[in-house]
Amino acid sequence: MYKCIIGLGNPGAFSKTRHNVGKQFLDSLGTTWKNIKEGEISMLEGITLYKPNSFMNICGPQIKLAINRFGVTLEEIIVLHDDVELILGKAKIKKEGSAKGHNGVRSMIQTIGNSKFNRLLIGIGRPTSGEISNYVLSPFTRAEQEILYEKVYPECSKLLGLPI
Repeated sequence: MYKCIIGLGNPGAFSKTRHNVGKQFLDSLGTTWKNIKEGEISMLEGITLYKPNSFMNICGPQIKLAINRFGVTLEEIIVLHDDVELILGKAKIKKEGSAKGHNGVRSMIQTIGNSKFNRLLIGIGRPTSGEISNYVLSPFTRAEQEILYEKVYPECSKLLGLPI
């Protein structure tokens, strides 16, 4: 189905935040990662897994380079990212559409020139107070991490057709 699965997130100190749930899911698969110029890659069931090493807000150019390097089309990729509109515990596949305020998706759309790529939205919920930017850049609680590993990540694997 998909030839390349791309997990969005930020590097370094931000790697444990809600915004990085796309990369965190890929890490949960237990594969071995190799560093390349554009980030990190791994293979699973003949599918290229890719984690860009740029910051989320400027990931578009790096992802465009990687797509060209891997020789895949937009129809053959799926981009995994956090979604504040979905409650924690939910995940869904979306085919194209606007960025809806997600800066990583916006960067991809601006760089690629269209929004015709598949996405796996991973719910992180909306904060009850405060700024959304502070919320997405905060870490998951232990209880939230348990939900991710016990419920959400298996659901993501199922949606992507990967072994659970």
